[in-house]
Amino acid sequence: MTGEADWEPVRRVRAHEQVLAQIEQKILDGSLRPGQKLPSERELVTVLGAVEAEMAAAFARLPDWHSTAHSLATEHENILRAIEKGDDDRAAELVADHITRFYQDSIPNNS
Repeated sequence: MTGEADWEPVRRVRAHEQVLAQIEQKILDGSLRPGQKLPSERELVTVLGAVEAEMAAAFARLPDWHSTAHSLATEHENILRAIEKGDDDRAAELVADHITRFYQDSIPNNS
């Protein structure tokens, strides 16, 4: 039998979080550009096989999430630009800043 240290806790992921994660991934891979319209809620329900209530929850979070998504797209473009220019130090700095911000935003504020 393996020790407890060999196991990692399972994290529950809600469907609306998965929808937002897919939108984020599309922004990061460049297939969804800033300002580009998303498919309708109804279309995404069909394509993703999501429940309408979960899709509504994802869309309800989009206004607050929009500024984060736009920031991600901008950061991604800045990182790519630095890499294209051969400025490895700047690219590394931008990636480090992005990772730091991601983890700070992911940790709930318990104050």
